[in-house]
Amino acid sequence: MNFRAEKARLFRVMLDAGLSPNELPKAMDLACVTVPPEIKDRWIKQMSTARLPELGSKRFVNNFYVGADPEFVFVRDGKYTPAESMGFDTLRAFGCDMSGRQAEIRAYPSRSVVDVLASIRTTLLWMNGCLQRTCGWSAPATIGKDGIGGHIHFGRKRPHRAQEVENLDRATRLLLQAKVLDPIGQENREKAGYGNPSDIRLQPHGYEYRTPPT
Repeated sequence: MNFRAEKARLFRVMLDAGLSPNELPKAMDLACVTVPPEIKDRWIKQMSTARLPELGSKRFVNNFYVGADPEFVFVRDGKYTPAESMGFDTLRAFGCDMSGRQAEIRAYPSRSVVDVLASIRTTLLWMNGCLQRTCGWSAPATIGKDGIGGHIHFGRKRPHRAQEVENLDRATRLLLQAKVLDPIGQENREKAGYGNPSDIRLQPHGYEYRTPPT
């Protein structure tokens, strides 16, 4: 009998719940999966012996650092609530931008984009634990007169920066066309003066690409 579908469902549950191979019985209960003992033992062995390959410095696609400080907003009782009124500042990994209105996540820079995303997730978890207040958490392209930016940092200082930014604009257009990013919201954001194509800010480490919304 083929248990491929059950195995896929089990692994999805384990990933979602953050369970280890030692917690397989718990995961099987959560996933409503029942298999013969020999299949269960085989799955435990597979998960216990699987190892991701070590990524040496020469195996990275890029040799520069990437960072991000995506912006979000708080909404309480249906009203846009400035992040600084929630006790946020400009000093921590989760805080507010210089205006004090938008909330901001400051990811730890890395040559691995996966590490950057993991940093954002970890920061959100810490923020959730430290905030201890009831509020809505949203990432529109605009709210009120504010544009909400998905700022991405590139640790690059190359003479062909204009071509790099043009390629980033192409990628942003594709994401908007595919509606991965909000095209209508982005149009309104640009009308408000935020996120126009090739919107960058020079930084000591390179530049910050400010065109796409969060």
